[in-house]
Amino acid sequence: MEVHPVALTIVEACRLVAAEFPLGAREQVVQSALEAELQLARLTVRREVPVPIIYRDMPLGHDARGREDLVVIDGDAYFILELKQGARLAPKDFQQLYRYMIQRTRERRHVHGMLVLFGETHTEVWYARAGETIERVMLLSSECAATPVVTHQEYTVTARP
Repeated sequence: MEVHPVALTIVEACRLVAAEFPLGAREQVVQSALEAELQLARLTVRREVPVPIIYRDMPLGHDARGREDLVVIDGDAYFILELKQGARLAPKDFQQLYRYMIQRTRERRHVHGMLVLFGETHTEVWYARAGETIERVMLLSSECAATPVVTHQEYTVTARP
């Protein structure tokens, strides 16, 4: 899978933030630091963006929405960044990213998802791209302080029409 150049800029920003917090930090702290780092890279960043849930072309109420931690917009490319803190990622973390990506593909053409773990011993950055399907997620970066932990090799999810 080809990786969008902005994704590589985001990976570098994640690496710089992880270097400042080598033993992990609260999610809100790394979120603020990553937002600042992406702005320094001159990217358009939004924080805590509501995800509209659409059912049969009807938006559901406010209680049904999630929030994307950070969003980077570059032309027609829309990057969803979901940030996690802890020991390792779980399948539910990937599923959350996929749900957000599926909702966004209904309104945008070029949706990219990135799941970032600012862990206690390492940092992981996962990348997925959506079109008619969400292509296989792949590990773009893993920096390990102690023991390397890779939780998933790949996922394939088909977006609903």
